[in-house]
Amino acid sequence: MLFPAFMKRHLTLAELEDAVAELSQTIWLAPAFVAEVLKKAREAER
Repeated sequence: MLFPAFMKRHLTLAELEDAVAELSQTIWLAPAFVAEVLKKAREAER
C-alpha cells in the first residue's frame, strides 16, 4: 500500500524510501522488489 499512497501524493519520494527501508528492517523484502518499487517511484517523480 506504500506505492499507491505515493502515487496519490500521500507520501513524498523521500517518505516512501524511508518507509521501505524501515519495513525492510521488520520483514524480508526481495532486493529486486525494493529496487523495482523505488525505480518506478523515481520515474513517476520526473
